[in-house]
Amino acid sequence: MAKKLLVSDYDGTFYSDLRNLKINIKAIEKFRKAGNLFAISTGRAYDSIKKECEKHNIPYDYLFCNDGAVLFNKDDGLIYAKEFPRELLVAVGLTIPGEENVEEVTYYGSHGKVIVPKTMLGQSEIGPIVEIDARLKYFRNIKKYIECIRKTHPELEFSKVYNHVFIKEKCDKSMGIDLLLEYLDGEIKEEDVITVGDNRNDLEMLTRYDGYKILTSYPCLYGKGIKTTREVHTLVKKMMR
Repeated sequence: MAKKLLVSDYDGTFYSDLRNLKINIKAIEKFRKAGNLFAISTGRAYDSIKKECEKHNIPYDYLFCNDGAVLFNKDDGLIYAKEFPRELLVAVGLTIPGEENVEEVTYYGSHGKVIVPKTMLGQSEIGPIVEIDARLKYFRNIKKYIECIRKTHPELEFSKVYNHVFIKEKCDKSMGIDLLLEYLDGEIKEEDVITVGDNRNDLEMLTRYDGYKILTSYPCLYGKGIKTTREVHTLVKKMMR
Protein backbone atom coordinates (compact mmCIF):
# COMPACT_ATOMS: atom_id res chain seq x y z
CA MET A 1 0.00 0.00 0.00
CA ALA A 2 1.33 3.44 -0.95
CA LYS A 3 2.40 5.78 1.84
CA LYS A 4 -0.24 8.42 2.54
CA LEU A 5 -0.18 11.96 3.88
CA LEU A 6 -3.11 13.17 5.98
CA VAL A 7 -3.36 16.95 6.43
CA SER A 8 -5.84 18.07 9.08
CA ASP A 9 -7.07 21.44 10.26
CA TYR A 10 -6.81 21.77 14.04
CA ASP A 11 -9.53 23.90 15.69
CA GLY A 12 -12.97 22.44 15.08
CA THR A 13 -11.50 19.49 13.17
CA PHE A 14 -8.73 17.54 14.90
CA TYR A 15 -9.79 19.19 18.14
CA SER A 16 -13.58 19.33 18.02
CA ASP A 17 -13.84 18.36 21.69
CA LEU A 18 -11.55 16.72 24.24
CA ARG A 19 -13.08 13.26 23.89
CA ASN A 20 -12.65 13.15 20.12
CA LEU A 21 -9.18 14.69 20.40
CA LYS A 22 -8.00 11.73 22.47
CA ILE A 23 -9.50 9.26 20.00
CA ASN A 24 -7.98 11.16 17.07
CA ILE A 25 -4.54 11.04 18.68
CA LYS A 26 -4.72 7.26 19.09
CA ALA A 27 -5.83 6.89 15.47
CA ILE A 28 -2.95 9.05 14.25
CA GLU A 29 -0.45 7.04 16.29
CA LYS A 30 -1.56 3.88 14.45
CA PHE A 31 -1.62 5.74 11.13
CA ARG A 32 1.97 6.91 11.52
CA LYS A 33 3.14 3.56 12.89
CA ALA A 34 1.92 2.04 9.61
CA GLY A 35 4.41 4.27 7.79
CA ASN A 36 2.16 7.18 6.85
CA LEU A 37 2.67 10.91 7.45
CA PHE A 38 0.47 13.31 9.41
CA ALA A 39 0.46 17.11 9.22
CA ILE A 40 -1.57 19.74 11.04
CA SER A 41 -2.52 22.80 8.99
CA THR A 42 -3.81 25.71 11.02
CA GLY A 43 -4.34 29.44 10.98
CA ARG A 44 -2.55 29.59 14.31
CA ALA A 45 1.02 30.80 14.62
CA TYR A 46 3.74 28.28 15.47
CA ASP A 47 4.05 29.13 19.16
CA SER A 48 0.29 28.68 19.64
CA ILE A 49 -0.11 25.32 17.87
CA LYS A 50 3.15 24.00 19.38
CA LYS A 51 1.75 24.59 22.89
CA GLU A 52 -1.36 22.62 21.93
CA CYS A 53 0.70 19.71 20.59
CA GLU A 54 2.84 19.61 23.73
CA LYS A 55 -0.15 19.94 26.06
CA HIS A 56 -2.04 17.04 24.47
CA ASN A 57 0.98 14.99 23.26
CA ILE A 58 -0.17 15.17 19.65
CA PRO A 59 2.15 13.27 17.28
CA TYR A 60 2.87 14.85 13.88
CA ASP A 61 5.38 14.93 11.08
CA TYR A 62 4.80 18.48 9.86
CA LEU A 63 3.13 21.67 11.08
CA PHE A 64 1.63 24.19 8.66
CA CYS A 65 1.12 27.51 10.48
CA ASN A 66 -0.46 30.85 9.51
CA ASP A 67 -2.70 29.10 6.93
CA GLY A 68 0.18 27.55 5.03
CA ALA A 69 2.62 30.48 5.16
CA VAL A 70 5.03 28.60 7.46
CA LEU A 71 6.08 24.94 7.59
CA PHE A 72 7.97 23.07 10.33
CA ASN A 73 9.06 19.46 10.58
CA LYS A 74 8.56 17.27 13.67
CA ASP A 75 11.95 18.35 15.04
CA ASP A 76 10.93 22.04 15.02
CA GLY A 77 13.07 22.70 11.97
CA LEU A 78 11.79 25.55 9.80
CA ILE A 79 11.36 24.30 6.23
CA TYR A 80 10.01 27.53 4.75
CA ALA A 81 8.36 30.83 5.66
CA LYS A 82 6.49 32.91 3.08
CA GLU A 83 7.51 36.32 4.36
CA PHE A 84 6.63 39.85 3.43
CA PRO A 85 9.23 41.59 1.25
CA ARG A 86 10.94 44.22 3.43
CA GLU A 87 9.69 47.18 1.42
CA LEU A 88 6.12 45.86 1.56
CA LEU A 89 6.38 45.25 5.30
CA VAL A 90 7.36 48.87 5.85
CA ALA A 91 4.56 50.14 3.63
CA VAL A 92 1.84 48.06 5.27
CA GLY A 93 3.06 48.09 8.83
CA LEU A 94 4.22 51.68 9.11
CA THR A 95 1.86 53.64 6.86
CA ILE A 96 -1.38 51.69 6.93
CA PRO A 97 -4.17 53.73 5.29
CA GLY A 98 -6.72 54.75 7.89
CA GLU A 99 -4.18 54.24 10.68
CA GLU A 100 -6.20 56.53 12.91
CA ASN A 101 -8.71 53.67 13.10
CA VAL A 102 -6.10 51.07 14.07
CA GLU A 103 -5.75 50.42 17.78
CA GLU A 104 -2.90 47.92 17.60
CA VAL A 105 -0.70 46.16 15.04
CA THR A 106 0.72 42.72 15.90
CA TYR A 107 3.46 41.10 13.82
CA TYR A 108 3.88 37.36 13.39
CA GLY A 109 7.23 35.87 12.53
CA SER A 110 7.90 32.27 11.58
CA HIS A 111 7.84 31.23 15.25
CA GLY A 112 4.89 33.36 16.40
CA LYS A 113 4.35 36.88 17.71
CA VAL A 114 7.29 39.26 17.60
CA ILE A 115 7.81 42.73 19.00
CA VAL A 116 8.87 45.04 16.20
CA PRO A 117 9.64 48.72 16.91
CA LYS A 118 8.55 50.84 13.95
CA THR A 119 12.12 52.03 13.49
CA MET A 120 13.22 48.43 12.81
CA LEU A 121 10.55 47.33 10.30
CA GLY A 122 12.91 47.40 7.35
CA GLN A 123 15.86 45.74 9.08
CA SER A 124 16.88 42.12 8.58
CA GLU A 125 17.61 41.61 12.30
CA ILE A 126 13.92 41.13 13.07
CA GLY A 127 13.76 37.92 11.03
CA PRO A 128 10.97 36.91 8.65
CA ILE A 129 7.52 38.45 9.16
CA VAL A 130 4.77 36.30 7.64
CA GLU A 131 1.55 37.93 8.84
CA ILE A 132 0.21 41.19 10.30
CA ASP A 133 -2.80 41.54 12.61
CA ALA A 134 -4.39 45.00 12.63
CA ARG A 135 -6.96 45.50 15.37
CA LEU A 136 -9.44 48.23 14.42
CA LYS A 137 -11.48 50.43 16.74
CA TYR A 138 -14.68 50.15 14.75
CA PHE A 139 -16.23 47.24 12.81
CA ARG A 140 -17.73 49.67 10.29
CA ASN A 141 -14.25 50.66 9.06
CA ILE A 142 -13.01 47.17 8.22
CA LYS A 143 -14.24 47.03 4.60
CA LYS A 144 -12.92 50.51 3.80
CA TYR A 145 -9.63 49.73 5.52
CA ILE A 146 -9.08 46.60 3.42
CA GLU A 147 -10.06 48.38 0.19
CA CYS A 148 -7.54 51.14 0.87
CA ILE A 149 -4.64 48.71 1.29
CA ARG A 150 -5.73 46.52 -1.63
CA LYS A 151 -5.56 49.48 -4.04
CA THR A 152 -1.81 49.80 -3.61
CA HIS A 153 -1.00 46.19 -2.66
CA PRO A 154 -3.20 43.77 -4.66
CA GLU A 155 -0.76 40.93 -3.92
CA LEU A 156 -1.97 40.80 -0.31
CA GLU A 157 -4.87 38.79 1.07
CA PHE A 158 -7.04 39.59 4.04
CA SER A 159 -9.11 37.66 6.57
CA LYS A 160 -11.39 39.10 9.25
CA VAL A 161 -12.03 37.86 12.78
CA TYR A 162 -14.23 40.22 14.79
CA ASN A 163 -12.47 43.60 14.57
CA HIS A 164 -9.11 42.10 13.56
CA VAL A 165 -7.79 42.17 9.99
CA PHE A 166 -5.07 39.62 9.24
CA ILE A 167 -2.83 40.55 6.31
CA LYS A 168 -0.34 38.37 4.45
CA GLU A 169 0.90 37.63 0.97
CA LYS A 170 -1.45 35.43 -1.00
CA CYS A 171 -1.07 31.95 0.38
CA ASP A 172 -3.44 29.18 1.42
CA LYS A 173 -3.27 25.71 2.90
CA SER A 174 -3.22 24.02 -0.52
CA MET A 175 -0.15 26.03 -1.55
CA GLY A 176 1.56 24.86 1.62
CA ILE A 177 0.87 21.24 0.70
CA ASP A 178 2.26 21.88 -2.79
CA LEU A 179 5.52 23.08 -1.25
CA LEU A 180 5.67 20.12 1.14
CA LEU A 181 5.25 17.63 -1.71
CA GLU A 182 8.07 19.39 -3.55
CA TYR A 183 10.20 19.17 -0.40
CA LEU A 184 9.41 15.43 -0.02
CA ASP A 185 10.64 14.95 -3.59
CA GLY A 186 8.42 12.05 -4.64
CA GLU A 187 8.06 10.36 -1.25
CA ILE A 188 4.32 11.15 -1.35
CA LYS A 189 2.31 11.35 -4.56
CA GLU A 190 -0.39 13.96 -5.03
CA GLU A 191 -3.11 11.31 -5.25
CA ASP A 192 -2.05 9.95 -1.83
CA VAL A 193 -2.75 13.23 -0.01
CA ILE A 194 -5.98 13.37 2.03
CA THR A 195 -7.18 16.57 3.68
CA VAL A 196 -9.82 17.31 6.29
CA GLY A 197 -11.21 20.58 7.67
CA ASP A 198 -14.27 22.48 8.81
CA ASN A 199 -14.06 26.15 7.75
CA ARG A 200 -13.50 28.63 4.92
CA ASN A 201 -9.71 28.67 5.24
CA ASP A 202 -9.73 24.92 4.54
CA LEU A 203 -11.68 25.19 1.28
CA GLU A 204 -8.72 25.41 -1.10
CA MET A 205 -6.95 22.34 0.28
CA LEU A 206 -10.21 20.35 0.43
CA THR A 207 -10.97 21.02 -3.25
CA ARG A 208 -7.38 20.94 -4.51
CA TYR A 209 -6.61 17.61 -2.82
CA ASP A 210 -8.77 14.63 -1.75
CA GLY A 211 -10.78 16.53 0.85
CA TYR A 212 -13.28 15.73 3.57
CA LYS A 213 -15.30 18.14 5.67
CA ILE A 214 -16.21 17.34 9.26
CA LEU A 215 -19.91 16.66 9.81
CA THR A 216 -20.17 19.82 11.95
CA SER A 217 -18.43 22.04 9.37
CA TYR A 218 -19.45 25.62 8.68
CA PRO A 219 -22.11 26.06 5.94
CA CYS A 220 -19.51 27.58 3.58
CA LEU A 221 -18.13 24.07 2.90
CA TYR A 222 -21.47 22.58 1.91
CA GLY A 223 -22.57 22.51 -1.71
CA LYS A 224 -18.95 22.35 -2.90
CA GLY A 225 -18.86 18.64 -3.72
CA ILE A 226 -16.62 17.92 -0.72
CA LYS A 227 -17.03 14.53 0.95
CA THR A 228 -18.04 14.31 4.61
CA THR A 229 -16.58 12.40 7.55
CA ARG A 230 -17.93 12.33 11.08
CA GLU A 231 -14.56 12.83 12.78
CA VAL A 232 -10.86 12.62 11.92
CA HIS A 233 -10.52 9.19 13.53
CA THR A 234 -13.35 7.79 11.38
CA LEU A 235 -11.54 9.06 8.31
CA VAL A 236 -8.26 7.49 9.44
CA LYS A 237 -9.96 4.12 9.93
CA LYS A 238 -11.36 4.36 6.40
CA MET A 239 -7.91 5.20 5.00
CA MET A 240 -6.29 2.19 6.67
CA ARG A 241 -8.74 -0.47 5.47
